[in-house]
Amino acid sequence: MRSYSSNALRVFLLLPGLLLLTACWTLDQDVTLNPDGSARVNLHYTTLDQSALSGNPDAGGASIDSAKQLAAGLISSSQGIDAWKDVKWSVDQNHLVVDGTFYSPDLNKVRLTDGSNTVGTWSLQLTPQGDDGWNAAYTILVKDEGESALQPMSRDDVIAAFKKDEEQNRAMVAAMQTMLAGMHESIVVHLPGTVGSTTGFDTPDSRTLSAKFDADDLNAILKAQQSIQPDTYADAYTRGVKEGMTKDQLERSLVVDAMGDDFPRATASVEVGKQAQFDYTKEVADAKAAYPDLAKQLGLEQ
Repeated sequence: MRSYSSNALRVFLLLPGLLLLTACWTLDQDVTLNPDGSARVNLHYTTLDQSALSGNPDAGGASIDSAKQLAAGLISSSQGIDAWKDVKWSVDQNHLVVDGTFYSPDLNKVRLTDGSNTVGTWSLQLTPQGDDGWNAAYTILVKDEGESALQPMSRDDVIAAFKKDEEQNRAMVAAMQTMLAGMHESIVVHLPGTVGSTTGFDTPDSRTLSAKFDADDLNAILKAQQSIQPDTYADAYTRGVKEGMTKDQLERSLVVDAMGDDFPRATASVEVGKQAQFDYTKEVADAKAAYPDLAKQLGLEQ
């Protein structure tokens, strides 16, 4: 599957969850949490099979082989996951489809990828609050593992680099508008406790959170990104060097500042109970026992 380079998208898609994007996608996650933070996640992911749009009249729709490769890449490359089960792959017109369930001991460490591209833009992050509480945030995560801190540059050089990126990416923005149509990401979270205050989440009941973001939210980020002026960027760059920021952290902070309360994210306080909602150890063991058959189907035997 072809992807756009992160260099070409750095200003346009300033957040690492979007840097390696393969056109229109949807990602729906249904999360069940235990008090210790362990999670069972049911996932439904679709992405455009660009080989089906190559212009070859014999290409037909999306390839089931490409869908199989996508599933294999998710399983073999994603991080922070103990086990997968019930993974299915299919096609829907020009889209590849993967459904499955994964288990993670710590959602904060989950990084979904198909081996080449980051899967998903928004992530659920849990931060302990006191002895029996969480702050839950569904937000665009800065995934900057391995990225070096900003290096000192003259103000003129910073502005020149910013303008160069800006010129390259204005054309990319126009091209991406059509590709973003139809995208969305959603999450439903079944909590081991009760919801307190919320911003941006829906609460179907006292123990459930849900949120959904779509192309309109990404377009709002683009608009905010384009509103940043060279001098503003240069001032922030100087501060970022002093604070040891990476470039992704810098660019996210600029957009968050520009959008304020309109930045697309959802937060909630949660009072965590004591009762587990499922037996994590047993379900992971069962998933691992069934995995050899799945690995054989996907060509992932070790």
